Amino acid sequence: MNWFNNLKIGKKLTVGFGGVEVLMIGLGIFCMFQLAKVNSSTVDIANNWLPSGVAIAELRFDATATRKDTLNYMLATDKREHYSQKVQSDVAELRDDVKKYEPLISSDEERGIYQNFRTNWDRYSAVNTQVMQLVRQNKNAEATKVMQDEGSTPFEEAAKYLEQDVVLNPRRTKTIENQLFSVTFAFLGVLCGLNLLNCLQSYACTMCGLCAISCRSTYCRMPPFA
Repeated sequence: MNWFNNLKIGKKLTVGFGGVEVLMIGLGIFCMFQLAKVNSSTVDIANNWLPSGVAIAELRFDATATRKDTLNYMLATDKREHYSQKVQSDVAELRDDVKKYEPLISSDEERGIYQNFRTNWDRYSAVNTQVMQLVRQNKNAEATKVMQDEGSTPFEEAAKYLEQDVVLNPRRTKTIENQLFSVTFAFLGVLCGLNLLNCLQSYACTMCGLCAISCRSTYCRMPPFA
């Protein structure tokens, strides 16, 4: 550090303040990147994961409603037309749910779960249509047997995969939570670093000021040349 001690006070101030400013600029840039990560995670939650969770919930509701109204259609006598219209409405709403949900799929795991759901739901839909046709032909006993033997398993499998998709969202939210915690911790570190640099800068100003005063005092006490 001899080179620094040999510098004049003005140059020492320039080096000291310049170094502090460079470090502050670097920390500021780092802080901007961390805030960008926070913004990216927030946008992903707002635009993808929350709408995805809502779409899955609607999908589960309409799938359950389709099966319930089909069973009511099988048992009904005087309200059969009413339940027939409800089944048609449930199926239409489920198609809309699928259209909303498919663009929101964001991972291979989620896509695999959804494909398994669609495979089993398509099987159940075919059975559901067959059952309603049998009921229209007053073949209730045969319709009940088909629903039990061929419809129960694909519906339960479809419901199971929808449940897995529901569980997947909290896991992804936990991942985002961990990322936000890391970013927040880093941001707090940046703030502490800036405060420390500010203290060092104030200390440097004070020491340089004292040095300047000391030099002037020493100069004033020097005897005049003969």
